[in-house]
Amino acid sequence: DDFPLASLPLLGYTVSTPEDADGIHKEYVFKLQFKSHVYFFRAESEYTFERWMEVIRSAAGRMTLLVPRVPAELNRK
Repeated sequence: DDFPLASLPLLGYTVSTPEDADGIHKEYVFKLQFKSHVYFFRAESEYTFERWMEVIRSAAGRMTLLVPRVPAELNRK
């Protein structure tokens, strides 16, 4: 595609493989979940599956680092 159809902020999402209860029995499927929002994606190969998992985990981890921290001197009150 030339442009995305939608975007999905990853903050708070977890990425994993489907569980038996999900009823997804295909190769190279990964699951994005946040509270009751669940999305399933399927990669074309094992390589692209591993890359998607790595990149999404990395992006979700970086996004959690964007939460502002309170300077130590402000915590002493």
